[in-house]
Formats: sequence, C-alpha cells, structure tokens
Amino acid sequence: YNAGRAGGGFMRIFAVGPVPMDPETLQTASLQLPYFRTEEFSEVVLESAGYLKNLLGTADDSRVIMLASSGTGAMEAAVVNLLNADDYVLVVAGGTFGKRFRLLCEVHGIPYESIDLEYGEALTREKLEAHRDKPFTAMLVNIHETLTGQLYDMDMLSAFCREKGMLFVVDAISTFLVDEYAMDASGVDCTITGSYTHLRAHETVLD
Repeated sequence: YNAGRAGGGFMRIFAVGPVPMDPETLQTASLQLPYFRTEEFSEVVLESAGYLKNLLGTADDSRVIMLASSGTGAMEAAVVNLLNADDYVLVVAGGTFGKRFRLLCEVHGIPYESIDLEYGEALTREKLEAHRDKPFTAMLVNIHETLTGQLYDMDMLSAFCREKGMLFVVDAISTFLVDEYAMDASGVDCTITGSYTHLRAHETVLD
C-alpha cells in the first residue's frame, strides 16, 4: 500500500499479498457460491485433486485433504493426525515456521528434539548426523524456510529419513511451484502446501 510521509510523496511497501486481482477473477467472485452437494462441485474437487497430485509428483492413489484453514492449520492437522505421544520427532527449526512445528509438538505433547539454526546458518550434514543414533520416528521440516529463504537439501533429509525408517513430513508452502519438488521420488509421506495437506494414502493412515 502507499502511505503518506513527511515532506510529501509516498512510501511504497511491498508485502506478500494481498495483491491486485484480474477483472475476470473479480467478476467470478461476485457470483453466487456453488452448492457443494452437487455432481458438478464434486467433479471440480476431484479434478483439482488430480492436478495437485500431478504437480506434487505423487501417485494417483495418494490422498488429497482440503482444509478450510490457514497454512498453520494444515501444519497442525498433519501433526495431530500423524503423530502422538509415542513418537519421537526431529524438527528442523531454522526460522518462524520451523519453530512453529516445534511449538505444535509442545502444545500436543509430542516428544521432540530440534536442530536450531541461527538466521542465515546453513543446515549441514554434520548437524543432521549428530542426531543419527537417536530413536526418531518422524521428521518435521519447512523445506524452504520462509523467514530466511533457505532451501534445505531435500536429498540429504530424505536419505536420513529413509535410512532410519522415519515418517517424513514436509511443509512445502514456500517451495510448491517455485522449487523443484517431487513428493514420491523424495520419499515424502505428507506434504503441506497452502491450505492443502497431501498424504500418500498407501503408506499413511489417519486416525
């Protein structure tokens, strides 16, 4: 937005949304909301789910769960449905959203340890290997940490989880459609993006 300042003129502040919308989008938004108990609505949902699976690089038998929530709501949905007090979670906390995973574990009583990174500090193999001998059952990571812009090494994290048989949960909100991302090839069990949570149903069951 533009805000007046002393001496005349304007200061322009750029933020991540809201952004101007196309006239066609505004016109569509002015129409009546579709009724969700119709075949047409169901077809739109199924079509959207198919597009998402393709873009995420996951199989047709994966499951797409659409949530009416913020991205944080999707993070919490993944944590409370996939983990419990019997788990031991490794959290990569390199910024605001990595730390949010840590907070969610605390709130829901899920045991965890975290790899805490200072602003601008890289996640190295040495930092990860320091946790190899611990009995972790899952990893939570915001793969492209929004606060710092650091893109973590997916191959390194994926290999670590596979070798230890850990559930691999990835917040990809900042990386989806921006960075290269292939869910199945990287062994990701749950991907969170926007307000969508994607699960490989053949490997993960919701309680």
